[in-house]
Amino acid sequence: MNKHYLASLFTPESIALYGASDREDSVGGIVFKNLITSGFKGRIYAINPKRDVVQGEKAFSSLDEIEELVDLVVVATPASSIPAIVEACGERGVKMMLILSAGFRETGAEGRKLEDRVTQLIKRYDIRLMGPNCLGLIRPDKGLNITFGNNNARPGNLAFVSQSGAICTAILDWAEANDIGFSAVVSTGIAADLDFGDYLDYLVSDPHTKAILLYIEGINNSRRCRGIDVPHGRPRGQRRDVLCGAVAFRCATGRNDRPAFRGSQGAFFPALSRGIRASCDHHQRWWPRRHGRRPGNGPGH
Repeated sequence: MNKHYLASLFTPESIALYGASDREDSVGGIVFKNLITSGFKGRIYAINPKRDVVQGEKAFSSLDEIEELVDLVVVATPASSIPAIVEACGERGVKMMLILSAGFRETGAEGRKLEDRVTQLIKRYDIRLMGPNCLGLIRPDKGLNITFGNNNARPGNLAFVSQSGAICTAILDWAEANDIGFSAVVSTGIAADLDFGDYLDYLVSDPHTKAILLYIEGINNSRRCRGIDVPHGRPRGQRRDVLCGAVAFRCATGRNDRPAFRGSQGAFFPALSRGIRASCDHHQRWWPRRHGRRPGNGPGH
């Protein structure tokens, strides 16, 4: 059976982190700490040309110093450094990257030019890219936490995919207090390459996922979402409930192309309730009124 093209993102055996740091308050420092303390069984490589050791682990000055071809390269360095990093990854044959860094289209015209340069390079080298400008990815059953947040997640059967890192953080805070687990937590960022359709394509066949919850602010390719083979026709035990809450929806595929999902922010929290009901046996654990205001009440940016 052929591996899914996102297997090296969701189930990597080796990870290299550009920007790994000893600084506790830096993105690279937090991400590396999360990687080495969350129970990941694969190989983790710190890349930092100014250090021989990072957080007690051997550091490498570049990707070329690492003998094996790593499955996933994570980047937590300034945006201006990223085109050179993408080229280095392409030359080594890396096929999956996760860029956490901000500084692209969200910053204006110059950031857009930089993003365009990055997307040109990933196309040249046939690299798939998660992000940039995202919180990262958590796969609890794999002991994988590639985020710069202070949250982790317990294993469960609900996958959560969100464009808002703030919403991800709020949901993780709430889930921890209410003993709710996840099969995956994905912060898409600005989706320069991989978008909702790609993550759905993987998660609808993920054996650890029973329900998928989406928090959508905009989709770059709604046709990709409509092309997903959501397995309604599969046996009952293999079906996935796909639930969506959308806010400030936009569609970037053309004015005549209707978006694949519609909704309002008010629809998100009932969708969260249904997702938890669908994914776990604790049907009463959805959003007890005694907990007060729902997390992420408002855009969260």
